[in-house]
Amino acid sequence: MKRQEVIFLSTGAIGDMVIASALHAPFYERDISMGIVSAEFTRGLWQHFGNTITYAYGKDKVLPEFPTDAVVVDIRNYLRHLPHSQNLPQWLTKQEEKRKGHLCEWMAYEAATACPGIERILKETFKVTRDDVQIILTEEEIEEGKARINEIRKESNNKLVTILAPYSNTENRNMGMRQLEEVVVGLQDTTTVCQLEPFQPADYVVGTKPVGDRDLRKVAALLLAADAYIGVDSGPLHIINGAIQGTGWYSHKLDGKRDPAKVFVVLGSSHPDVVAYEGNTIITALTSHAVCPVAPCGAHGYVAPEEYGKYFGEIFHPSRKEGDKSGCIYQEHDFPNTAPCMSAVSSEQIVEAVQAYLRDRK
Repeated sequence: MKRQEVIFLSTGAIGDMVIASALHAPFYERDISMGIVSAEFTRGLWQHFGNTITYAYGKDKVLPEFPTDAVVVDIRNYLRHLPHSQNLPQWLTKQEEKRKGHLCEWMAYEAATACPGIERILKETFKVTRDDVQIILTEEEIEEGKARINEIRKESNNKLVTILAPYSNTENRNMGMRQLEEVVVGLQDTTTVCQLEPFQPADYVVGTKPVGDRDLRKVAALLLAADAYIGVDSGPLHIINGAIQGTGWYSHKLDGKRDPAKVFVVLGSSHPDVVAYEGNTIITALTSHAVCPVAPCGAHGYVAPEEYGKYFGEIFHPSRKEGDKSGCIYQEHDFPNTAPCMSAVSSEQIVEAVQAYLRDRK
């Protein structure tokens, strides 16, 4: 394959754009120019990557013009492989044992199977790992995030600041409202709990302070500066880990804020190896199949619920929420707007884990 531009077509979703940053490393090492097509909203997450060009979709997802010799690779359908349930192909892992792969590895697999030239690059030295997921913030952006968190501290008697991001675009990854309210009450004497915007009025968790920005780079800096983060399998999880991993040059200015253990990931329908990062604090009720026989199913709407049903041999009922394409083997849930595998994570588990971490930071 000659040295020319390789252009990836991304969904442009927040998580996908951050995860795709891991693909940059093998092409940068070979001096191959890389491009990525994104929604305009998420395009800024790719600033400051060397040897890389970003493109924005036009109206109705119309593709922009590319160089005539560019290799265009569509990775938008990478989740069709059911990564939460299936193991990576062993030619990717170069290991005897089978294992689950992080989403960036499944993205690389989709790229490899879609383009023989890229497959050769990956087979030579497969280096796409979750450690390569990055958001490269500038020193100025980092300082702006720290200043905002310090303002919140001053407003609340100098309490440490925890940011809560409890929702995704599918119900079966969300935390339940009663669960959330119990977490906030349990933490209110220890930390100021902020809820990451945007969210619908009905999704506001009583007792939290709304924070956020339409500029995702400012969101990344805000999450990086926070003392702790509680979230689920959704875009902000990848933003905070990308910011932690992409700011090594400025670690001396971050006073321990780059500690991945401050990221508390509440999981039920998602496999931790697939979505979380090295050092994150995983909170789950699924030490066995006691809660759900198919968890973590990963039935997040990337294929039809019927396809998950065929794989697991169970009937998957589609979500009743409009626009939500996920499924669950249970029609009735313990809490509204979530699934049993998520509601089974007790609020006490979360509160105790966060409190123990914050005590060590004081």
